[in-house]
Amino acid sequence: GGSTALASFPARTIGPLSGSGSVSAGGCSGSKIGPRSIITASHCVLSLNGSVQYSGYFNPGQSRSTAINGSYRWSGLYLRDWRVGRRYDYAVLRGPDNSTLVSKGWLGVVWWNSASSYDWRGSGINGYPCGPNGPQSCGATTTQRCNASPRTDKRCDGWMYGDDTYLHSNLYNYYESGTLAFYNDVSKGMSGSSIRSTGNNVMGLAVACPSETSSTICYGPRFRTSMWNDVCGWIAAMPSSHGTHPLCN
Repeated sequence: GGSTALASFPARTIGPLSGSGSVSAGGCSGSKIGPRSIITASHCVLSLNGSVQYSGYFNPGQSRSTAINGSYRWSGLYLRDWRVGRRYDYAVLRGPDNSTLVSKGWLGVVWWNSASSYDWRGSGINGYPCGPNGPQSCGATTTQRCNASPRTDKRCDGWMYGDDTYLHSNLYNYYESGTLAFYNDVSKGMSGSSIRSTGNNVMGLAVACPSETSSTICYGPRFRTSMWNDVCGWIAAMPSSHGTHPLCN
């Protein structure tokens, strides 16, 4: 069933972010990228006016109504400034040094150094569209849509939403500026979700879509040497007594 799948890897590494931990209040999504490190979009925690959210909750693999894998309070973070450019729209949140959280595992990272290397790569995304009590009414039916939802109104209904497809064979996939374009179906609240290649390796993050209801290209920061150096350094700065990242700790 759905709860069994959500307790399995990699679903149990992916969850909504909220200020309260309520299963109906998520406004962005994040993924475990290290023993206690959670990657998301920096615009989820850094507002346009420069204010920063320094703590909140992460519910990995929650169901529609229950945080079946636990609700973990994160406190402290590292980030780049998305206002400079979307290639910098990434942050890593410091989860608790909790054996249960560490045991959920974490996703890998991958990148290539040429545009042609991205042509027709499989791309998967999973995240949590805004709950009905999400910030700025982002969970309202008028602003939320999941094309594969079994509901006739296409409401996402609080469950994890995922879409697997391919990167297209064109230059838009790979920008020298450090962003990646993708074609997976997403909805509000999935900002910060990981765009994964095969092997559950993160290629980039979903952070911006021109339109919620059309098939226009979405994009976000693409993993590359400089982004990995940031993220791996941040993981190293969040050591855990319950596990280590083989590349960073």
